[in-house]
Amino acid sequence: MSGIEISESEYKLAKVLSLYNSLAVAFSGGVDSSLLSFMANKYVKGKVLLINVFSPFSTAKEAVFVEKWAADKNYELEVIKLNPLNSEQIKSNSKERCYYCKKLIMSELIKIAAKHSIEYVADGTNQDDLEDCRPGNKAADELGIKHPFLEAGITKNEIREMARENNLENWDRPSSACLASRIPFGKSLEESDLRRIEKAEEFLHQFGFMHCRVRLIGESAKIELPVAIVDEIMPLRKEIVEQLKNLGFKGVFLDLEGYRQGALNEGI
Repeated sequence: MSGIEISESEYKLAKVLSLYNSLAVAFSGGVDSSLLSFMANKYVKGKVLLINVFSPFSTAKEAVFVEKWAADKNYELEVIKLNPLNSEQIKSNSKERCYYCKKLIMSELIKIAAKHSIEYVADGTNQDDLEDCRPGNKAADELGIKHPFLEAGITKNEIREMARENNLENWDRPSSACLASRIPFGKSLEESDLRRIEKAEEFLHQFGFMHCRVRLIGESAKIELPVAIVDEIMPLRKEIVEQLKNLGFKGVFLDLEGYRQGALNEGI
């Protein structure tokens, strides 16, 4: 490591990353995987490869960001297309969906890493992720996926602060789970529903509601916003209802409890 002064959080992470001779990073474009990619390219001794999986669970906006971000920083990136909906275990959308999906995706990343003679694959799992129900973590651990943030004891707040300190443009971007997380367990996943949800959330983003979720409830849309800004949507009610109904939703509802991470996991 250089003699340039860095934060305690970065120092802890650098110590972990410097142990790797090469590393492939599961890169979604979110702040967690972006910071991990940035730090891996800074501290890993040898080859670093970013691998992005583009699937029906991704958005077009995410795909554009991933390619531009990696190109701007001159990082090596490989994008693969994968359709988890071809797996009935995933498409049926049981409470174990995330386990099967993570197993599928990470198995592909391991194969790609091996082709590049990279021994390990890492993801952006951090300390805060242990507080939510995440079956995908079990699948990742079974496959030997590395979690540098966990190894360094790094929290989400520390990730955002390090991203800010290192001038990563998405340091304050709201977290964005895969689109499948908007659909209740037990309802079969259909690409048409995923695209409707993507378009509905993109429409809300145009009004500045960047931290929003549109969840499918029956044939209707349930909008979740942070409680502090719930009132701000009401003057736009007519326009939003009209647009979402044009997208095919039968009804449009506002969740007065506000946005909660892992809302579909409540009661599991």
